[in-house]
Amino acid sequence: MNTCMSAWEPVYYKKTLSLDERSNVPFKQDGYPPPAPPSKSKREIYDPEDFRKIEEKAIKAPAKLLDSYDSLIKYLTAGSKTDLEKLRAIFVWTGSQKIEAKNLGAVKKPDTPRAYMKLIQERKGSYGSLFALLCRKAGLPCVILPGIAKSASYEVGDSELEHLKNRWNAVYVDGDWRLIHPLWAFRSLSGHSSGNWTLVEAGGVKINQKQEASEGQLNFQVNDYWFLTDPEEFFIHCFPDEKEWQLLEKERDLQDFLDVPFCRQAFHELKFRLDPGMKCKLDSQKGEIDIPLQLPEKLKGKIKVTYDLFHKDEDSTETTHGNVQLDRYVFMNQKSDEIAFGIRFPAAGVFKISIYGNDISTNTNALRWLCDFRIDCSEPKEDCQPLPDCPDIGWGPGVEAEALGIQAITHDNGLIKLNRREVIIIKFRLSRPVELQAELLHNSMRKSRLQKYISTTVTDTEATIKVDKLPEEGGEFGLKMRCKPDPSSHDLFYNVINYLIQSPKETGKKGKKKVDKETETEKTRTSPSYGKENGYYRQFRKNMVEASDGNDFYELDRAIVLFEKHRLEDRGDLTRAKERREFLKLKKDLEDGIKRRHVNVLDVAVQNARNSKYESELDPEPLVGAEALLEHLRRLDRFRHPILALNQRAISEMARYNTPRPLVHNVLKSTFLLLGEKHHHIEQWPYIQALLRKTGRYSLKRRIQGFDTVNVTEETADLSRHYLHSYNLDEARQTSAVAGSFYQWSQNVLESVDADTRESEGDDSWEQNTDYGNTGRHRDSIATDRSDTDEYH
Repeated sequence: MNTCMSAWEPVYYKKTLSLDERSNVPFKQDGYPPPAPPSKSKREIYDPEDFRKIEEKAIKAPAKLLDSYDSLIKYLTAGSKTDLEKLRAIFVWTGSQKIEAKNLGAVKKPDTPRAYMKLIQERKGSYGSLFALLCRKAGLPCVILPGIAKSASYEVGDSELEHLKNRWNAVYVDGDWRLIHPLWAFRSLSGHSSGNWTLVEAGGVKINQKQEASEGQLNFQVNDYWFLTDPEEFFIHCFPDEKEWQLLEKERDLQDFLDVPFCRQAFHELKFRLDPGMKCKLDSQKGEIDIPLQLPEKLKGKIKVTYDLFHKDEDSTETTHGNVQLDRYVFMNQKSDEIAFGIRFPAAGVFKISIYGNDISTNTNALRWLCDFRIDCSEPKEDCQPLPDCPDIGWGPGVEAEALGIQAITHDNGLIKLNRREVIIIKFRLSRPVELQAELLHNSMRKSRLQKYISTTVTDTEATIKVDKLPEEGGEFGLKMRCKPDPSSHDLFYNVINYLIQSPKETGKKGKKKVDKETETEKTRTSPSYGKENGYYRQFRKNMVEASDGNDFYELDRAIVLFEKHRLEDRGDLTRAKERREFLKLKKDLEDGIKRRHVNVLDVAVQNARNSKYESELDPEPLVGAEALLEHLRRLDRFRHPILALNQRAISEMARYNTPRPLVHNVLKSTFLLLGEKHHHIEQWPYIQALLRKTGRYSLKRRIQGFDTVNVTEETADLSRHYLHSYNLDEARQTSAVAGSFYQWSQNVLESVDADTRESEGDDSWEQNTDYGNTGRHRDSIATDRSDTDEYH
């Protein structure tokens, strides 16, 4: 037996493996208390603030202690009054070692921490075994638990998990067994992707991009979530070989583990809830499904959410590169006590929705990964129509309205379902004067026709939206509300609330007649091209001709589809309609490209417009504006290239400065200010240290990759210049090559902001007259980085 074992003697029980065969560490030792659920929750026994001094001491442990277990444990536990204090010191020290990246030097003795860490580097040891050795040396009973874990290779809904073998620990501390996952607590894997999914929509924006397979990047950190994790949450991710080590009041079987919703760390920390009995793998019903997330009381009006919708081509009958188009099919409904994702599927297949969110009152700029669900759709929804709109802020009153002091009095649900045609009165309480606009949207009706049905009344304390009886045709209508926070300013309006109104079709005598005609046999309706068209067909022709005179691409496209579906004769009007549709598509693609601010999307739209026979007919201002924006975005791409080329380790090394040089601190203050951090936070060096250490979706490089000057206010730009004004590029580079790169990036961004400001002051650009106020520089934005990042490995 390896002499580095503690005084506990190994015991072999049941028929399961009881020894880490790679490093000869027993999973369990004799005399341990039997497994039982803890008597108190993690929150009841652990407050991070109580352990700060212990942590500081553990992190500063001298390197020479690596050559003796006894010396190391004596140093870590000296002065500890409780087992929990001892455990915390061991946990923090282990996490601070960054074992795989550590230069351990020569191993002189085999029974030392240095020797075992070397085994981990050689893949002959494990974090769980090292952690058990340290705890046992400190007199803390510690069990190594083998089992199955939903690590980075897991895909939601998987039923075959034998390849996901893993190990973690249970530690007996202060009278209770507690669960700890050292591997996940000290390492994470960012950017991992199986390459099996295609991202078809992100927060209302059509993407249709196949994910590339990637092994991901290993990162080191100390994640407290996996320290003393409550058994109910731990079970979602880990299933031990021996059920009693679930530490649950009632043991659960493997099928429960496979079915349990795949809720991530942020879901539990924010106290979201799901309906009882909900599973991670869902089946749609007649092409539809609803996924509700219940909100905690304290976070109502403070939660910002969004989603990604994926499609799995290899398990589906249709591919996203063929017939599946899914933009405007997710209804993100924000209610008073929940956020529900209603999805309608125009095609059968296998889908996945990833949901992200955060409490915006914490001043964070990133949305966190909340949960994933797999959805199997065996049949599409009958006559599945897209939503009239798909706003990125969702439907119903949310944080955008809350931030402006707009509170719903009558309708706190994004869905207004009418049983009959009736007048709708929607009232809001205002905490400050604002200017509001409202409009109605419909898939096949022009905005100009619908505007007469809606009126807005605003006072200093209340706003009322009145929607008259909607058209007899019925259907789904989008009610979009825009707001200008300061009525006296020249700021743009931006979207703050949306409602989906479902209105029934008129069912009177006239309506019945229409239904009867629609159900007539094909014999009485065939061959309209070879004779006089009846009223039923004339209406399709009339709708198409009227839509051809309008500017609504979707209305015209639907009218053409219906015209061709009924095989009506082209009397020149169909050809004209198709030409008009092509023209409107060019316009729409330009508008979409400007709104999305994506280089590739915008480049394709501009090239198509310039190469089209309709170039001379297009309004030159939006085309010129799109080209200017494209050049702006390309310029930002050039700015970020030197940053993206930096080694992540070099960036993280800057966080090791206890007292940085003023130049380094000011350059980083300028950088993080431009990225959206609050100036009173970045004045504190420990806050910047924490930002530099972040990895994955929250890393500095990733944030710069998604940066756009559109979110920089004039006040932010002025303060950022103030941080840099005493230095030049040569000084920054001489101080630190990394600091020089960030100095150059900040200066380039500020020059770009100045150029944009001069251009906007000299010319009222076309973009300022469009409905893109929600991306205007006057408004602080919430960054949503939804890149594929695992919180643990």
